[in-house]
Amino acid sequence: LHDALPIWMLERADANRDGVITREEFRAAAMRMFDRQDTNKDGRIDAAERQQSRQQRMERRDRQQAD
Repeated sequence: LHDALPIWMLERADANRDGVITREEFRAAAMRMFDRQDTNKDGRIDAAERQQSRQQRMERRDRQQAD
């Protein structure tokens, strides 16, 4: 299911851990993700920022698998 969000993303969005994700929690989680990827803080995520984010995720995954 490519259109479904990963479970861990949804779990992180549930800020108060009540088992329910409100629209506000979902939006806040999406904004945090956007802000992390918008490294130059211009309000846009360009191809270089997407590539950098992808590379960082791959490096984290590789470190986790090595442990």
